[in-house]
Amino acid sequence: LNRMAMADVNGDGRADVITGATVDDTGGRDRGRVQVVLGRPADPEGRTTLACDAAFDFAGQQNRENLGFVYGLGDLDGDGCEEFAAGATGADYGGEADRGLLRVIYGWGGPRCPDSPMMLVFGGTSRSDQLGRCATAGQFVGDERPDLVITGPNVVQVGVNTRPGAAYIISGERLAALQKQPAAPGDRRIESVGGDTDLVLHGDFNGHQFGTEAVAINGRLAVSITRNRAGEARQIGGTRIFEFEAGTPRVVGEMVIETSRFEGRMGGTLAADLTRPFIAVGGHLGQATGPENGAVYYFHLSEL
Repeated sequence: LNRMAMADVNGDGRADVITGATVDDTGGRDRGRVQVVLGRPADPEGRTTLACDAAFDFAGQQNRENLGFVYGLGDLDGDGCEEFAAGATGADYGGEADRGLLRVIYGWGGPRCPDSPMMLVFGGTSRSDQLGRCATAGQFVGDERPDLVITGPNVVQVGVNTRPGAAYIISGERLAALQKQPAAPGDRRIESVGGDTDLVLHGDFNGHQFGTEAVAINGRLAVSITRNRAGEARQIGGTRIFEFEAGTPRVVGEMVIETSRFEGRMGGTLAADLTRPFIAVGGHLGQATGPENGAVYYFHLSEL
């Protein structure tokens, strides 16, 4: 177990726990696994209870699929049950390795929700894209419906033939029009990304690792960059902040953090506090107090 997210998948007002284990060997090597444990009422006598029964259990379908990059998405379709994403960066399909898949699992069990989980499946466009590393949701390009953001830090930029990484923004309007399938083994339909109706944000150069993480905050989108800048000796990671006006993105800030170690991985973790608003940028090789101790930096978005 190495990933965790929260969402109210059955709309009962309690947070449910979504776990991901990207190297779980159920069914084969490194296939990965995702489970959901539903929230429960507090014990009337205040005792701690152990909740282990999974209401949803889904294992990767291929060896080295690495399913388990899980993220809560909120209520995408307005039925009162929240959705979550499960990425599989090592998934192969179409005869190409590591294109990556992202499964969006729709909430179930609430009064206005389906009786069982349904899903949409999105796939990378080319070999080694590693789509599904991260997902988030917010209102960026369309109407009042939430839009879906899917990232792949190794995505090829079309026409340039480099791999700067990318974040695909899929409008709520398109999401609502797609046909869902049962959340069960066998991806019967895989939706494309990067088409004419999707907005695509790219990194700057080959190997930039744009899109390792992403988080939505108050109409802005933060996308992490975990490799150093081209042509610079210093090793830099961090995050780039976008705002959107009439569906057009513009960069309003970039937080860059120097480390002395190549692949310093600053930006490997992002988190946001919607009430302040702050954004936290972390990296396991950051050096706030010493070499490779790891570090987290906090930034106030009102300064942008």
